[in-house]
Order: sequence, then C-alpha cells, then structure tokens
Amino acid sequence: MLTLTKGFNDKDYLDSGELDRLERYARTFSTRLAAYTTLRDRADEVVKGTLKLFSQSHPAVAQKHRQRCLFDLSHVLRYVASAVLQDDEQLLRDQMVYWLETIIRAYQTSDECSVAYHHMQTYLKSILPGEQAAMVVPMVRMIEEVLIRH
Repeated sequence: MLTLTKGFNDKDYLDSGELDRLERYARTFSTRLAAYTTLRDRADEVVKGTLKLFSQSHPAVAQKHRQRCLFDLSHVLRYVASAVLQDDEQLLRDQMVYWLETIIRAYQTSDECSVAYHHMQTYLKSILPGEQAAMVVPMVRMIEEVLIRH
C-alpha cells in the first residue's frame, strides 16, 4: 500500500527520509482512515451535494451532462479517498488526473469542471473535521488546478 521501499531489496535498510515518511504515515494513519471511511460512507451525499452547488452556478451544463458529472465526480472521489488513505498524491496524478484531462478535453468542459471541483472542496470542508479536510481538500484542489490550466 505505502510505497516507501522503491528500489528496496533484502540487502538494504530504509534511509532516514523513508523512515521519516513511514513515521509520519503512522502518526496520521487514524486520521487518514477516518477520512477514507467518511468519503466512502458519504460518497453519494458528497457527489450530489457538489452537483447541487454546481447546478446553482451552471444549471444548463449540470442538466445537460448530469449523468457524466455524477460518474466523474464519483470516480474522482474514490481515487481521492484512496490517495488520502495511502498518502500518495502521485497515485492520484497517475491513475486519475491524466484520465480526467482526456475526458474533459473530449467534452470541452474544462472551465465548468474546474468549478465543479471547487464546489466539491467547499462541500468537503463543510462535512469533514479539520484534520481530515486538510488531507482531502488539497487533493481535490490539485484536480481543479490541472483543469484550470487547460
């Protein structure tokens, strides 16, 4: 799950940087697990709440692309939850962001989608305790920033 041992073999010990990352992960594991569990258990609420906020600012787009929005928001939220649990932003970039960029380009909705992910951040801040939000929201912000650049 945690990729601390890149290049690790049975003849090497973890270096101090890898040990520091492992210690930080251990210290934050309960918060990461709680955030993951909350996102998993409240995923439908988060997605529908985000889409409701988005519908207020972009009603025509939300109505026209409702099913696609629901799918994309749900898919992204699952990857965000997994990346938070694993403390692996690169996982999110590699497995989600590049896929999402391709989809967004195909639909030519980069500006609108960046707004939707901004709304997701707002919604998540309203339901997550501070420590959990501090882990989750930056992951969603990264997605928003990638979309803004396109």
